[in-house]
Amino acid sequence: MKKRYMSIFAIAVVAVILCTVFMGCTQSEEDYYNDIAEDVAKFNEKYDDILANLNKANFSVTFSFNTHYNAALTRGSSDSKGWDSFENAYNDFYDSIGKQDPNIFDNIFGTKTDAQKAIDDLGIQTNAWMDSYTEVTYMQNGSKNFYLKIVTYPSIWENYYDSFTEALEDPSVLSAGLSGDSDKIMWQTVDETIKNKSEYVLKVENGVYNGVEYDGIEELSAIVGIVTGEMPVDDCYTFTNGNKIYTHVMQAQYITAYKLGEQGDVSFGEIAAPEYGTEEWKEFLASFPETIKSWNLKAEEIFRNNLLGMSEDLRVGRSENVDGKYWSGFGEDIVYNWENVGALKITRYTYNYSKSKSRLDQIDFYTEYVKPYYTEKSAADTTLELKGDVYYNSHIVADFVYSDSAITFPQ
Repeated sequence: MKKRYMSIFAIAVVAVILCTVFMGCTQSEEDYYNDIAEDVAKFNEKYDDILANLNKANFSVTFSFNTHYNAALTRGSSDSKGWDSFENAYNDFYDSIGKQDPNIFDNIFGTKTDAQKAIDDLGIQTNAWMDSYTEVTYMQNGSKNFYLKIVTYPSIWENYYDSFTEALEDPSVLSAGLSGDSDKIMWQTVDETIKNKSEYVLKVENGVYNGVEYDGIEELSAIVGIVTGEMPVDDCYTFTNGNKIYTHVMQAQYITAYKLGEQGDVSFGEIAAPEYGTEEWKEFLASFPETIKSWNLKAEEIFRNNLLGMSEDLRVGRSENVDGKYWSGFGEDIVYNWENVGALKITRYTYNYSKSKSRLDQIDFYTEYVKPYYTEKSAADTTLELKGDVYYNSHIVADFVYSDSAITFPQ
């Protein structure tokens, strides 16, 4: 009997301990953000030394990055489906440029417009997803003496991107592609994209170029995500500070919420095609690459306007989220109210730095934008509801190579 009482007593004690532990793990939203603020403050003490060393160092950074985005994602409404980039990812070109195909029922029975026949003849399949590619070279002897070169290629349809990067690595593939028929339009588009690259070069000595003062770290910061002051704590939703044997890693994630703003125009214009098979038709077919080129430019313009339309006037701070108007919860349990949120910007910094030398070794900088739009709940339930999906992302990994002596800049 005594053993039985002892067992019951032990179980009761364990139960009390477990309850105490779980109650102790419960954290309020205020405590959650206070802990982040404390961790960021500790890092900022170290970061002052890291920035000071970076400003006076001789180093170089060379990297490239891809920007992947959807040029025609619209919000829609409760009775009008938004442009669903995932469901319609590889529809025919004329169905995926943001307008409903007026002959969808005729097409079931094989009837197509001349414009649709033109696209079929060219063998084009694409969507509103686009990619742009950028190469960056940065060198400095102290932040007041630096060299920056940015090579940017025009945006290209997602479907053509692999061929584009292949041509960058091996230009000889272009000659074979341009002479063929099946993918001739694609290779012509790739060729035009490579030819129309833009180069920006800035070479600064003693902090001044053409009478204008420059700081190299600030110029690089705009690209790769170096924080040039204290790491900010506002909108910081996660923060980790972990050790390795020889290095230190810090990661911070920022989420910026935006209120509803104006919806951008996603009309790409109609295709006016002449009668199928005529001489005018052949001329139309020959000029079609220019139409594709103009659509590329239009898609990029629409996207940039929509992205820039998320002005700071529409930004929502934590203090504005009264009674969960824009989101509820915090940390991993945060849930957004898409009825009131127009877009989200998510930025993640990962800094790998040397503890002993107090200098940056690598930056991993990731940015994405999320936009809500109306789409079906499921294949079985076609009721429209708001869902949020990523419509832009860009990822940069930059390794810093230091030098004990001055670096020679390109002429």
